[in-house]
Amino acid sequence: MVESKKRSRSFAITVQEELKDLCTLPSSEEAPDKYTDWGAKELFKVKTAKGECAA
Repeated sequence: MVESKKRSRSFAITVQEELKDLCTLPSSEEAPDKYTDWGAKELFKVKTAKGECAA
Protein backbone atom coordinates (compact mmCIF):
# COMPACT_ATOMS: atom_id res chain seq x y z
CA MET A 1 0.00 0.00 0.00
CA VAL A 2 2.79 2.45 0.88
CA GLU A 3 4.64 1.63 -2.36
CA SER A 4 1.46 2.33 -4.34
CA LYS A 5 1.14 5.78 -2.73
CA LYS A 6 4.79 6.53 -3.55
CA ARG A 7 4.27 5.57 -7.19
CA SER A 8 1.07 7.60 -7.37
CA ARG A 9 2.78 10.68 -5.92
CA SER A 10 5.74 10.22 -8.28
CA PHE A 11 3.38 9.94 -11.27
CA ALA A 12 1.55 13.13 -10.22
CA ILE A 13 4.82 15.05 -9.99
CA THR A 14 5.90 13.78 -13.42
CA VAL A 15 2.58 14.83 -14.97
CA GLN A 16 2.86 18.27 -13.38
CA GLU A 17 6.37 18.70 -14.78
CA GLU A 18 5.25 17.62 -18.25
CA LEU A 19 2.30 20.05 -18.26
CA LYS A 20 4.12 23.00 -16.70
CA ASP A 21 4.62 24.85 -20.00
CA LEU A 22 0.90 24.50 -20.78
CA CYS A 23 -0.13 25.98 -17.44
CA THR A 24 1.88 29.19 -17.76
CA LEU A 25 0.26 31.81 -19.95
CA PRO A 26 2.52 34.56 -21.29
CA SER A 27 1.34 38.17 -21.25
CA SER A 28 -0.80 39.44 -24.11
CA GLU A 29 2.12 41.65 -25.22
CA GLU A 30 4.46 38.63 -25.43
CA ALA A 31 2.04 36.31 -27.21
CA PRO A 32 -1.10 38.02 -28.54
CA ASP A 33 -2.06 34.86 -30.46
CA LYS A 34 -2.78 33.17 -27.11
CA TYR A 35 -5.50 35.74 -26.47
CA THR A 36 -7.64 35.18 -29.56
CA ASP A 37 -10.40 32.64 -30.08
CA TRP A 38 -9.73 30.06 -32.78
CA GLY A 39 -10.68 31.53 -36.13
CA ALA A 40 -11.13 35.03 -34.71
CA LYS A 41 -9.17 38.07 -35.84
CA GLU A 42 -9.66 40.29 -32.78
CA LEU A 43 -8.36 39.83 -29.24
CA PHE A 44 -10.52 37.94 -26.76
CA LYS A 45 -12.51 40.22 -24.43
CA VAL A 46 -14.03 39.15 -21.14
CA LYS A 47 -17.65 40.24 -20.79
CA THR A 48 -19.60 39.91 -17.57
CA ALA A 49 -23.28 40.41 -16.94
CA LYS A 50 -26.00 39.29 -14.57
CA GLY A 51 -27.37 35.81 -14.91
CA GLU A 52 -25.99 32.49 -15.99
CA CYS A 53 -26.69 32.89 -19.70
CA ALA A 54 -26.25 36.64 -20.00
CA ALA A 55 -23.63 36.44 -22.72
